[in-house]
Amino acid sequence: MTRTETNLFAPFKALGVICSSVPPAWAPPVSTRAHFHDGYVLCALDNVVVAYGLGRRLQLAFSTDVLDDGTITLLAADAHRHYVCFANKTLVAVIRNRTIERRLFVDGGPPKLLLSLTDSLVVVDSSNSIHLFDVHTGQPLVRLDSTASFDITAIVHPINYLNKILVGAADGRMRLWNLCSGRLVHEFPVSDTFNASITVLEQSPAVDVIGVGLADGRILLRNIKFDKLICTFRHGCAQITALAFRTDGVDKMVSANAEGLLAVWDLNERQLLVQLSTAHSAKITWLHFVLGQPYLISAGEDNRIVKWFFRSEVALPEIDTALEGHSEPVTALRFCAEHLVVSAGRDGHVRRFNTGTGEKSGGSVHFGLAREVKKGDLSKDRFMDVLLNPIVQIELSHGREAVWDNMICRHEESPLVSTWSTRRGTRGSHLLCHERFSKNAKLLHAMVTSLCISCCGTFAILGHSTGHVDVWNMQSGRWKYELQRSEQEGDGAKKNRKKRQQHALPAHDGAVTGLALDLTNRHLVTGSDDGTIQFWHFRSPQQQQQSSVPALGSRLQVQDAVQLFRLDAHNSLLAVGLRGGEVGVLDILCRRIARRFFHSSCIDWPQNARLTGLDFSSDGKWLVSADNLGFLKVWDLVTGSLIDVMRCAAPCVGLAFSERNDFLATCHEGQRGVYLWANKAMFLASHSMSARPEHELHSAATAAITALPATAPVVGEDPQQEVEEEVEAVVQGHRAHDNSEDQRSQAEEEDELENRVANEEEMKQDERETRAILIDEEEEEEDGVASLSTLSLEVGAELPERLQLDPSLYTLSGLAPARWAGLPHLEHIRRRNKPTEPPKKPKAAPFFLPTVGTINSFAFDKEVVDELKKGGNNNNNETADDGMEGTSSTMEQAQLEDGDERAILKGKRRTTTDQQQQQLRSQWTRRLMSATTDDNLRAVFAELREMSVSALDLQLRCLSGTAELVQFVAMLAAQMECRRDFDLAQSLLAAFLNIHHGTLWSTSNNNGVQLQQQLKSSNDEDVEMASSNSGTRTAETTAAAVAEGVQDDANVLNNCRLTEQLDRLHKLQQQAHNTLAQLFDDNTAMTEFVKGAFA
Repeated sequence: MTRTETNLFAPFKALGVICSSVPPAWAPPVSTRAHFHDGYVLCALDNVVVAYGLGRRLQLAFSTDVLDDGTITLLAADAHRHYVCFANKTLVAVIRNRTIERRLFVDGGPPKLLLSLTDSLVVVDSSNSIHLFDVHTGQPLVRLDSTASFDITAIVHPINYLNKILVGAADGRMRLWNLCSGRLVHEFPVSDTFNASITVLEQSPAVDVIGVGLADGRILLRNIKFDKLICTFRHGCAQITALAFRTDGVDKMVSANAEGLLAVWDLNERQLLVQLSTAHSAKITWLHFVLGQPYLISAGEDNRIVKWFFRSEVALPEIDTALEGHSEPVTALRFCAEHLVVSAGRDGHVRRFNTGTGEKSGGSVHFGLAREVKKGDLSKDRFMDVLLNPIVQIELSHGREAVWDNMICRHEESPLVSTWSTRRGTRGSHLLCHERFSKNAKLLHAMVTSLCISCCGTFAILGHSTGHVDVWNMQSGRWKYELQRSEQEGDGAKKNRKKRQQHALPAHDGAVTGLALDLTNRHLVTGSDDGTIQFWHFRSPQQQQQSSVPALGSRLQVQDAVQLFRLDAHNSLLAVGLRGGEVGVLDILCRRIARRFFHSSCIDWPQNARLTGLDFSSDGKWLVSADNLGFLKVWDLVTGSLIDVMRCAAPCVGLAFSERNDFLATCHEGQRGVYLWANKAMFLASHSMSARPEHELHSAATAAITALPATAPVVGEDPQQEVEEEVEAVVQGHRAHDNSEDQRSQAEEEDELENRVANEEEMKQDERETRAILIDEEEEEEDGVASLSTLSLEVGAELPERLQLDPSLYTLSGLAPARWAGLPHLEHIRRRNKPTEPPKKPKAAPFFLPTVGTINSFAFDKEVVDELKKGGNNNNNETADDGMEGTSSTMEQAQLEDGDERAILKGKRRTTTDQQQQQLRSQWTRRLMSATTDDNLRAVFAELREMSVSALDLQLRCLSGTAELVQFVAMLAAQMECRRDFDLAQSLLAAFLNIHHGTLWSTSNNNGVQLQQQLKSSNDEDVEMASSNSGTRTAETTAAAVAEGVQDDANVLNNCRLTEQLDRLHKLQQQAHNTLAQLFDDNTAMTEFVKGAFA
């Protein structure tokens, strides 16, 4: 499965995925000065390894890159490296600095056990062969073969047993191997005690004592030096899955079994102290005591990691920190705030996740468990805790969330609806269920099939499988009324209406599958699986209008059911999903069909296919639909076309857009996490959206499967090719190792060279194929917490310019307002920020610096000497007072000379020639003056996009001559003609007029015709004067006169060109103003019309 991006979305991160069924590993800290000085807990999540650091609390520290070899099945670690194995792969990946350093290939089969010895790695494969690898070079050192009858199930390295490992088998035998010599030291035979499969081997703090966990629930402490059994414990009948010994001087042992029970044993008294039955709701896979501290870390298959604290030697363990997510797949979700997602799973729990920080711990906020009665309300009358069915639908409102419950949840095949509070994060105080469903025998099997809540948060509307629609009050939890339709009985031909009788019937004949209430609580829409949609007056529950569902499309039959409703309250558009795969958009105010979207595979829509989710984007432009075939489709409401298709291996069962429209949250069948997809249109400077071609709509079934966020390999890599190349390199290395040590060194150098070349080619390939936006796991440095993955721009990638949809449209630059908005007012901003008082000079220098007093304050000795040498007034025979007077007079003379030099320099600048002025120009001004065509001017303008506000102001002030002003105005006019970067061009024009208004006003009095006539007459006079005075004037005087005349002609020509360019720019500005003014008037009229319609 490849990790790909679609046209609109890119995988961002997964929320609520803490650990998996793979046992975690402990990684000690590199140094005691590390932020997490107690080490790390490494967990494998599909094809990513995440690390939780132990500091003051257990929190997310970092994660590795996405591993493209497959799903991780084994995990081991030391202080510097991590080792992982993959499903159905005969290799071990060595990870260092979050990336794969090398791969170790096992030729006996897929690995099933790993043991890290810091400098070497022990691997047990499926054929029960033991391999020893050097982790620094990747070379195999030793291979120990076992018989087929000895099935290795556990492995441990006994403390103080140099180069030795102890392995346990499924038949109860144990063997002690010497890895250095490859010799079997001792085999512990099967006895009456060891007659069960060994599942755990754990080293105790005492030398020679090993804890052995068996599959029948027994725990044995055995001295392997003397082959003697010390004691036996019984922890239920389930198999022992983990053992841990305290290392802080307290003789305690903790055991865990497959049922999730945690037991604490006193080794001195050899008895059970306490057993925790609620430690985990599933199998516990790993236990570990922090070295020298009373902290225990436990992890289980229930997606939960707990840090336990033992307050005293006899106290019960207390929860210090718990990272947890849903233990069962997520079934429903909604955004309850800008960065908060509320989700519910089949485990009955409701949780809240933070999309930005993950609640700063990687876990979630637990709302509670869906039960009929609160746990604190259990009494003698209600002593049984009854759990509700899994939640399948969530609806919420922000209207009254601070006052009462604001969220309602529908439960699977249940007539009960539970209420919750997102503000308090707790289970509500009401259960909504009408008494008719418990008193009427015909309605005992009724269930809630749809629900909605009003925008004000006061009313909850429930639809049932029997066709009933009930309205409830959220504050009191009381039933208000029922929506009913009337049916008249009697002879319709008779004129006597008094004989007719009216009977109240439920809102629909079939199950109510859709409910929607508008923003003003006026119009209520209900849909049913009998193919009807009904409109009601909400405040006076009377049927308003009825329309048949087949009106949405001629292809739909009357018996097709309405499956889903989703209302966009801001524009009163209702999305209706039908059983045949068609999605219609209905305007509930005009009672008309606005859009019809056929499913991408509606031609061969299967019988069991159904829509599972509908949602509008926050701006109301897109509609996203999901089905149980794994497809997610994005429809554009303006154009009525399909603009994006995504296919996932696990079908999406729920989706929701964030309030800012930057993320799409999805939950999938069989997955315990909430997955976020980044909306690329919100993060890219420019992004084009176009309708998908017709042939893609019919071939959507063959679309590439997109992996879920943070669980897929990077696009553009070929794992199989890399594996084959490394296999060949390792084989060559083995041959070289057999020949001689020199050849092995040479082979290692060649392997490193090949790997370096392969990495460089791979990086180049990624740079060519990767777009401007990447999904990568990088740290968010906030209290040392790092997120699983972060959306970031590629290093070195340039921001693309905003695409222009049509040449006749004005397009903005896409730059942040801070890059151009303050440019016309930069001088006022600097004047405002200027300090009110100048900095005060210190009265005296520090005592350790030698100084000499001066008239104003003081000066350093070296500076005084230099000034005296420069002025030439040094007199060694004068007294100290005379020296002081000489010093002051010298400094005054230096100041006068310095002022004269500045005045001369200013004068030179005012009278610079063209060649000198060319030297004073900036590089950008030189490129501006060298531009001759409009395309060249636009290219020069594009350079301004990369400059800061101060740099733009500097370039504008460097425009000194009239010729430079002409070129700048021509550049703005060329940019206005192409109608791109409109906001930046307007800001530059405003700043240009503020800075050079004096020059523009002084040269704008003469029009172009007068300037041309003046230019012609000036040229004639210069020629006549030069010819008549040729005999009397000297050559030098004649040349000066001609040069002065040419300079005047150039000024006149520049003034003419400046007037022409200003006139051209004025016409373009007037055209833009007329176009935008018409749009503003239209929008104002539409706004006033909408206000009047809702008044």
